[in-house]
Amino acid sequence: MLVRMPLLSNVNKHGILLEVVQVLTDMNLTITKAYISSDGGWFMDVFNVVDRQQN
Repeated sequence: MLVRMPLLSNVNKHGILLEVVQVLTDMNLTITKAYISSDGGWFMDVFNVVDRQQN
């Protein structure tokens, strides 16, 4: 099963993308695809993730 996890924020903090990726990998999730958008004042990241059993 593929899970799409959107993240939308108006906090464009340096290093936030790295923090999100670290949390997902700490949860033993594999990011299969990511979409990243930003206009400088906000950002939206969408991660497609699967677990170790590819669920």
